Amino acid sequence: MCFICGKLCSRSRKQEWSMVESSIDLSSKSIFAKVNRAANERKAEAMLLRLSEVPNGNLVAIEARYHRKKSCIASYLNLKSIEATTKNVSETQTRYDEVLNELMTEVRSNIVEQKQVYLLSTLLSRFVERLAKSNGPNAQQYRSQLLKAKLISKYPELSFIPQTPYSDLVCSAEITVGDALRKAEQLLNVIQQSEEAQIGTSSSSAFAKQAMTA
Repeated sequence: MCFICGKLCSRSRKQEWSMVESSIDLSSKSIFAKVNRAANERKAEAMLLRLSEVPNGNLVAIEARYHRKKSCIASYLNLKSIEATTKNVSETQTRYDEVLNELMTEVRSNIVEQKQVYLLSTLLSRFVERLAKSNGPNAQQYRSQLLKAKLISKYPELSFIPQTPYSDLVCSAEITVGDALRKAEQLLNVIQQSEEAQIGTSSSSAFAKQAMTA
Protein backbone atom coordinates (compact mmCIF):
# COMPACT_ATOMS: atom_id res chain seq x y z
CA MET A 1 0.00 0.00 0.00
CA CYS A 2 1.28 3.47 -0.89
CA PHE A 3 1.95 5.40 2.32
CA ILE A 4 1.00 8.63 0.54
CA CYS A 5 -2.26 7.90 -1.27
CA GLY A 6 -3.20 4.77 0.68
CA LYS A 7 -3.94 2.78 -2.48
CA LEU A 8 -2.62 -0.67 -3.34
CA CYS A 9 0.89 -1.20 -4.65
CA SER A 10 0.21 -4.32 -6.69
CA ARG A 11 2.94 -6.97 -6.76
CA SER A 12 1.94 -7.76 -10.34
CA ARG A 13 2.73 -4.15 -11.32
CA LYS A 14 5.98 -3.55 -9.46
CA GLN A 15 7.18 -1.21 -12.19
CA GLU A 16 4.69 1.38 -10.91
CA TRP A 17 5.92 1.67 -7.33
CA SER A 18 9.07 1.67 -5.21
CA MET A 19 10.14 1.03 -1.65
CA VAL A 20 11.42 3.96 0.38
CA GLU A 21 15.11 3.05 0.33
CA SER A 22 16.39 5.93 2.44
CA SER A 23 14.87 8.04 5.17
CA ILE A 24 16.83 10.99 3.75
CA ASP A 25 16.18 12.47 0.31
CA LEU A 26 18.69 14.13 -2.03
CA SER A 27 18.42 17.45 -0.19
CA SER A 28 19.58 15.73 3.02
CA LYS A 29 16.26 16.34 4.71
CA SER A 30 14.05 13.77 6.38
CA ILE A 31 11.39 12.46 4.01
CA PHE A 32 9.21 11.75 7.02
CA ALA A 33 9.55 15.34 8.27
CA LYS A 34 8.74 16.82 4.86
CA VAL A 35 5.64 14.65 4.41
CA ASN A 36 4.60 15.36 8.00
CA ARG A 37 4.94 19.11 7.42
CA ALA A 38 2.91 18.90 4.20
CA ALA A 39 0.25 16.85 6.00
CA ASN A 40 0.00 19.51 8.71
CA GLU A 41 -0.34 22.24 6.10
CA ARG A 42 -3.03 20.23 4.35
CA LYS A 43 -4.68 19.41 7.71
CA ALA A 44 -4.74 15.82 6.47
CA GLU A 45 -5.84 13.92 9.57
CA ALA A 46 -5.64 10.48 7.96
CA MET A 47 -2.05 11.06 6.87
CA LEU A 48 -1.05 12.51 10.24
CA LEU A 49 -2.53 9.48 11.96
CA ARG A 50 -0.68 7.18 9.57
CA LEU A 51 2.62 8.97 10.20
CA SER A 52 2.11 8.92 13.97
CA GLU A 53 2.24 5.13 13.80
CA VAL A 54 5.70 5.10 12.15
CA PRO A 55 8.30 4.26 14.87
CA ASN A 56 10.87 7.08 15.09
CA GLY A 57 9.74 8.31 11.68
CA ASN A 58 11.73 5.50 10.02
CA LEU A 59 9.95 4.82 6.73
CA VAL A 60 12.62 2.33 5.67
CA ALA A 61 12.09 0.14 8.74
CA ILE A 62 8.37 -0.25 8.02
CA GLU A 63 9.10 -0.92 4.33
CA ALA A 64 7.03 2.06 3.21
CA ARG A 65 6.07 2.10 -0.46
CA TYR A 66 4.96 4.82 -2.85
CA HIS A 67 3.66 5.05 -6.41
CA ARG A 68 6.53 6.13 -8.62
CA LYS A 69 4.53 6.54 -11.83
CA LYS A 70 1.88 8.62 -10.09
CA SER A 71 4.59 10.80 -8.51
CA CYS A 72 2.80 10.49 -5.18
CA ILE A 73 5.55 11.99 -3.00
CA ALA A 74 6.39 14.84 -5.39
CA SER A 75 2.72 15.73 -5.82
CA TYR A 76 2.04 15.62 -2.09
CA LEU A 77 4.94 17.96 -1.33
CA ASN A 78 4.19 20.35 -4.21
CA LEU A 79 3.43 23.82 -2.83
CA LYS A 80 0.86 24.67 -5.50
CA SER A 81 -0.94 21.41 -4.81
CA ILE A 82 -0.96 22.18 -1.08
CA GLU A 83 -2.34 25.69 -1.66
CA ALA A 84 -5.04 24.37 -3.98
CA THR A 85 -6.31 21.85 -1.45
CA THR A 86 -5.99 23.94 1.72
CA LYS A 87 -9.27 25.82 1.23
CA ASN A 88 -11.33 22.69 0.55
CA VAL A 89 -9.71 20.84 3.44
CA SER A 90 -10.36 23.77 5.76
CA GLU A 91 -14.05 23.78 4.85
CA THR A 92 -14.24 20.02 5.35
CA GLN A 93 -12.56 20.19 8.76
CA THR A 94 -14.91 22.98 9.80
CA ARG A 95 -17.89 20.77 9.00
CA TYR A 96 -16.35 17.85 10.89
CA ASP A 97 -15.81 20.09 13.91
CA GLU A 98 -19.39 21.37 13.77
CA VAL A 99 -20.81 17.84 13.71
CA LEU A 100 -18.49 16.76 16.52
CA ASN A 101 -19.61 19.72 18.64
CA GLU A 102 -23.24 18.76 18.03
CA LEU A 103 -22.56 15.19 19.09
CA MET A 104 -20.64 16.17 22.21
CA THR A 105 -23.35 18.64 23.21
CA GLU A 106 -25.60 15.59 23.38
CA VAL A 107 -23.31 13.21 25.27
CA ARG A 108 -20.60 15.18 27.09
CA SER A 109 -22.67 15.76 30.23
CA ASN A 110 -23.58 12.07 30.33
CA ILE A 111 -19.94 11.04 30.19
CA VAL A 112 -18.28 13.70 32.32
CA GLU A 113 -20.92 14.49 34.93
CA GLN A 114 -23.04 11.34 35.08
CA LYS A 115 -20.04 9.05 34.58
CA GLN A 116 -21.63 7.05 31.79
CA VAL A 117 -19.56 4.81 29.52
CA TYR A 118 -19.92 4.71 25.74
CA LEU A 119 -18.44 2.53 23.05
CA LEU A 120 -16.26 4.46 20.62
CA SER A 121 -18.04 2.59 17.81
CA THR A 122 -21.34 4.00 19.05
CA LEU A 123 -20.03 7.56 18.99
CA LEU A 124 -18.59 6.95 15.53
CA SER A 125 -21.92 5.65 14.21
CA ARG A 126 -23.72 8.67 15.59
CA PHE A 127 -21.08 11.03 14.19
CA VAL A 128 -21.24 9.46 10.71
CA GLU A 129 -25.05 9.51 10.81
CA ARG A 130 -25.10 13.23 11.60
CA LEU A 131 -22.42 13.96 9.02
CA ALA A 132 -24.31 12.09 6.29
CA LYS A 133 -27.59 13.85 7.10
CA SER A 134 -25.87 17.21 6.70
CA ASN A 135 -24.32 16.12 3.38
CA GLY A 136 -20.89 16.19 4.96
CA PRO A 137 -17.98 14.97 2.82
CA ASN A 138 -16.69 11.39 2.99
CA ALA A 139 -19.08 10.48 5.80
CA GLN A 140 -18.88 6.71 5.32
CA GLN A 141 -15.09 6.80 5.07
CA TYR A 142 -14.58 8.39 8.47
CA ARG A 143 -12.76 6.02 10.83
CA SER A 144 -12.87 5.51 14.58
CA GLN A 145 -9.18 6.37 15.04
CA LEU A 146 -9.72 9.78 13.44
CA LEU A 147 -12.67 10.45 15.74
CA LYS A 148 -10.64 9.28 18.73
CA ALA A 149 -7.78 11.62 17.80
CA LYS A 150 -10.20 14.55 17.56
CA LEU A 151 -11.79 13.73 20.91
CA ILE A 152 -8.41 13.43 22.60
CA SER A 153 -7.28 16.82 21.28
CA LYS A 154 -10.53 18.66 22.04
CA TYR A 155 -11.81 16.93 25.18
CA PRO A 156 -8.98 16.13 27.63
CA GLU A 157 -11.57 15.27 30.28
CA LEU A 158 -12.31 12.04 28.39
CA SER A 159 -10.48 8.75 28.78
CA PHE A 160 -10.21 5.84 26.35
CA ILE A 161 -9.85 2.22 27.43
CA PRO A 162 -8.76 -0.26 24.72
CA GLN A 163 -10.68 -3.54 24.50
CA THR A 164 -8.81 -5.49 21.84
CA PRO A 165 -10.33 -6.75 19.59
CA TYR A 166 -13.44 -4.77 20.54
CA SER A 167 -14.21 -1.07 20.37
CA ASP A 168 -12.58 1.28 22.89
CA LEU A 169 -14.57 2.45 25.89
CA VAL A 170 -15.05 6.20 26.21
CA CYS A 171 -15.51 7.47 29.74
CA SER A 172 -14.68 10.26 32.16
CA ALA A 173 -11.01 10.53 33.07
CA GLU A 174 -12.16 10.72 36.69
CA ILE A 175 -13.47 7.15 36.96
CA THR A 176 -11.26 4.12 37.46
CA VAL A 177 -10.58 1.50 34.82
CA GLY A 178 -12.34 -1.05 37.03
CA ASP A 179 -15.51 1.05 37.18
CA ALA A 180 -15.41 1.61 33.44
CA LEU A 181 -15.05 -2.11 32.73
CA ARG A 182 -17.89 -2.92 35.13
CA LYS A 183 -20.13 -0.43 33.37
CA ALA A 184 -19.05 -1.85 30.01
CA GLU A 185 -20.09 -5.34 31.09
CA GLN A 186 -23.47 -3.99 32.12
CA LEU A 187 -23.72 -2.18 28.80
CA LEU A 188 -23.00 -5.32 26.79
CA ASN A 189 -25.57 -7.26 28.80
CA VAL A 190 -28.22 -4.65 28.03
CA ILE A 191 -27.37 -4.74 24.32
CA GLN A 192 -27.43 -8.54 24.26
CA GLN A 193 -30.77 -8.71 26.06
CA SER A 194 -32.18 -6.11 23.70
CA GLU A 195 -31.04 -8.08 20.65
CA GLU A 196 -32.43 -11.32 22.02
CA ALA A 197 -35.78 -9.71 22.71
CA GLN A 198 -35.69 -8.14 19.24
CA ILE A 199 -36.99 -4.88 20.57
CA GLY A 200 -37.48 -2.30 17.85
CA THR A 201 -36.31 1.13 18.88
CA SER A 202 -35.64 4.43 17.20
CA SER A 203 -32.04 5.41 16.53
CA SER A 204 -32.12 7.96 19.34
CA SER A 205 -33.39 5.54 21.98
CA ALA A 206 -30.99 2.84 20.81
CA PHE A 207 -28.18 5.33 21.15
CA ALA A 208 -29.26 6.21 24.68
CA LYS A 209 -29.24 2.56 25.70
CA GLN A 210 -25.56 2.29 24.87
CA ALA A 211 -24.51 4.17 27.98
CA MET A 212 -24.76 3.03 31.58
CA THR A 213 -25.30 5.36 34.51
CA ALA A 214 -23.40 4.87 37.74
